Amino acid sequence: MTICNIQRAVRRRGAAMLFAAGLFLYGCIDCGYPYDPDLEITFDPCRNLQEFGVCVWDYPDGSFPSSGTLILNNDRVVRDGEIWAPVQPVLWPSKDRKICVIAYAPHGSAAAVTPESGVEFRGVDMEAFSGELLYSAPVLDISKAGGGIIPLTFSEALCRVTFRLRTDALPDDKVELKALRAKTLMTKGDFKSLPSPEWKPCGMPVSVTLAEGAFLLGGEPVAVSERYKMIPQRISTVFEADIEYTDANCLISHWNVATEPVELNFTPGRSYFVDLSFNVESCTLTAP
Repeated sequence: MTICNIQRAVRRRGAAMLFAAGLFLYGCIDCGYPYDPDLEITFDPCRNLQEFGVCVWDYPDGSFPSSGTLILNNDRVVRDGEIWAPVQPVLWPSKDRKICVIAYAPHGSAAAVTPESGVEFRGVDMEAFSGELLYSAPVLDISKAGGGIIPLTFSEALCRVTFRLRTDALPDDKVELKALRAKTLMTKGDFKSLPSPEWKPCGMPVSVTLAEGAFLLGGEPVAVSERYKMIPQRISTVFEADIEYTDANCLISHWNVATEPVELNFTPGRSYFVDLSFNVESCTLTAP
């Protein structure tokens, strides 16, 4: 056999082997064994975090998460390079299964996570807690056909309030705020994210110092407490301020002034401004 004949024979044999391999793969697919590689569950949180907790339910296509199996139960998720994954890696279920994901931060802060009530924070005490409380909406009916990476959007359970003060004092006068207090504020409560984000404040209202220091006031609002974290609630409270007033003759007066009861409604995840005014002539503190 000549060299050319040998080369043609090798090419024919290689083509036959490729064709046979193709038939084999097609036969596997046709026989109900689709390609279903092992793939780790990973996440893409749309927020700058150190870590977060996650619950994942595996359930049949067309069913509900509550009827499925919990395959990640408050597991801690951390970042390794560009990948966010559970500390103990977990594989996706088969491609014909669906999963539901609910996440929260920081890890370990949730008292419970369920498809019915979402993320629950219980016994939150803002006098002892200074961090953030975040939760995600359920990510439903996803499979690894999407590439294995699950996007997560977090929302804040608390609200943030910026308190601002102004005065009508003359330019030659000097008005300094020394302290601002809310006399009746709820600082403890329970939260659940489903069916809609909701807080239930508990305990007794307390007096809370919102700002303390030396804030020089003028004709424009001055932020004396920026993005103060609060349990969302409907309040009716008196705001009380300690004011140091220096007139044009350098005579210093110290006044303690308070508003009439102010009614406000704060909801989860929102940011608010509360503006107060100090009137020098009447020596009063008012809210718009």
